[in-house]
Amino acid sequence: MSTYLSVVLPDHLEDRFAAWLGETAKADHLVIDLPSAGYRWHHVARAAQEDVVTQESPRLHHPEQGGASPGMVLPEAGVTLFRGFAQDPEATTLVFAASGLSALRHTDPHLGVSEWDGCHLLIDVDHRGFRATTDFFRQLPLLYTSGQGLVAMSDSWSLLVDLRSALGLPLTVDTSAALASSWPNAMANHPLSATTLCHEIRMLPPGARLEVLFHSTTVSEPRPHQTPWPELFAPPGTSWGTEVRRAAVRTASLASAWAATEGTSVRLALSGGVDSRLVLAATLMADPDSDVTVYNTTNLGKANQADADVVASLSERFGFPVGAGGRPAPRPVLEKYASPLSVWLLGSLGLNHQLALPSFRVGGNGFFTVSGHGAGVHKGAFGWRSIPDLKAEIAANDPAMGTAVARESAAILRQLGLDPEDRPHATEWHYVAIRNSIHGGRFAVQNMLGPRPLMQRQLVSLAHAPAGSPASAPPEIGPVWTRGGGSTLTAALASVLSPELAAHRYDSPAKAIAPETIQAVLVAAGGPLDPSERHAVRTFGAPADVVNGPPAVFETMARGRLDAGLSHTPEGSPQKVHQQVTALLEDGFRVAQDLGFSEWFTPTAERARAALAAGGPLSHARGDAGTLMTFLPLARAGLTEPVPSRAVPNPQENDAGPSTLRRLAGRGKRWARRRWAR
Repeated sequence: MSTYLSVVLPDHLEDRFAAWLGETAKADHLVIDLPSAGYRWHHVARAAQEDVVTQESPRLHHPEQGGASPGMVLPEAGVTLFRGFAQDPEATTLVFAASGLSALRHTDPHLGVSEWDGCHLLIDVDHRGFRATTDFFRQLPLLYTSGQGLVAMSDSWSLLVDLRSALGLPLTVDTSAALASSWPNAMANHPLSATTLCHEIRMLPPGARLEVLFHSTTVSEPRPHQTPWPELFAPPGTSWGTEVRRAAVRTASLASAWAATEGTSVRLALSGGVDSRLVLAATLMADPDSDVTVYNTTNLGKANQADADVVASLSERFGFPVGAGGRPAPRPVLEKYASPLSVWLLGSLGLNHQLALPSFRVGGNGFFTVSGHGAGVHKGAFGWRSIPDLKAEIAANDPAMGTAVARESAAILRQLGLDPEDRPHATEWHYVAIRNSIHGGRFAVQNMLGPRPLMQRQLVSLAHAPAGSPASAPPEIGPVWTRGGGSTLTAALASVLSPELAAHRYDSPAKAIAPETIQAVLVAAGGPLDPSERHAVRTFGAPADVVNGPPAVFETMARGRLDAGLSHTPEGSPQKVHQQVTALLEDGFRVAQDLGFSEWFTPTAERARAALAAGGPLSHARGDAGTLMTFLPLARAGLTEPVPSRAVPNPQENDAGPSTLRRLAGRGKRWARRRWAR
């Protein structure tokens, strides 16, 4: 991530903050004097000045190169900062960038965009305080920290850790979070609760906003306001078939809006599965001649031959081209990152342990990168079980690990107003709260225009509707959590959007949708969707106004944490990257050992070493290396509580990961201490 940093800063920390941040481009740094005496707001992002939405449209001051300068006095009407794109829950309105939000407010002054979908940052500042949030499903994360009058927010964990260190604020390893992160499972590739490995840095869950009040000479501590999820995802009062049809209408209407947006193109990544098939049906309805839509598949090679074969057969059967192939769709401008590993350290460290290194950001005119990602919010990903059930499965081979994982997993559910003992829903609520946000939103550092049409909150409500209620699936279709992989709703949507596409073969016979199932869905939902049922989507602003990627100052800071031998990896040299990552994980492991976690993370280090020695794409490896690298900036940190011993009855089996846990997941340089711990 690493696309923004917003800081409320008291005067006594200004000089240290300026020294830490360094020189910034004039367009990338806003400063606003706040009502609380001696406090300023610093907003740093690529083209940050373009994030301003205000009725008075003042020229906000920016600091000169290399230091702070007096800021703009907060206008009486307040200031709104907005970046990215927003979409209302019913898919009737799209807003692009601050210019789009300004246009929306001019047209409909009473319509707010808080709790809207999309991928965006929204901060409202007035003389009472500020309220901050990001898109509803947190495709853009919001992490926050505070201390000595500082309140800071960012989508970068490592930026906030480094900022605290530079300002002399304490850093503490959260022992409970650390123990849970040693679990060898994809579910633990991210923090398992709102508490991160650094205890002083928290995540804002979906459906919440962060508030800070301004007083005459101080500001309050940040306080999250969470709407209880039983309210957010209350069961619909209409039938299952009605809700499925409405979801199909929303999906098809959005696809039409993307295709109709002047000067942009739609890029759809196809696979051999059901999720992208559903989106394909909507885009073919919107753009039957593929004038602005480019279809491709990145699942190539022997391991993914079935995907490629299915995409080729779809292309032949339904008459759409695969690849750009001279199509009239505008081509995106891709600006390569000088050091993808540095950008990963900046944007993913502490949040997403999988080493998917971002190689570029999208510049120039905006374009939509669409896929079937996001369907997990309703079809499930973690086996539909309670947290005690999850704990029992882990504890069968590792009691201490089971306790650690259950403790963190239950904490976030209670924060959301949910029952950790809810069977079969608890683990799937956890997926929506954590993994869907972080793993699903990892694209944001490259392109914020990555719509997830299957990520609909109404479908989440439908998936969790009580059995026997009007919103539960008809008996001939079955409850979502008993249909292999939980794909009932995606199969239903595909059937309504295009029965022919739904019936076409998939990359696995297990994914096939039986003809009688398609027929049952059509009976329940009222037949195939007619294109005339799509509704109009209002558009405010232009996709080309959405700015992607981190500001240059963040990239400079990231590269500054690596010496010349690690900063710039030659093109086509994956071996060099593997060597760099090996050095980093070893330093991270040493920090973990020094903190007393050797017994917990030695198996993690062994798995990471073996994976790197085997070669292959880093993005295909488990998150073990990233887990250890998260300790890098915490070499001088304390602990929230002593590290308990870990008695493992069968270490070999646990380290490999029991089969039940595999099913649950979805079938030497010493620069670190010198650079990170100032």
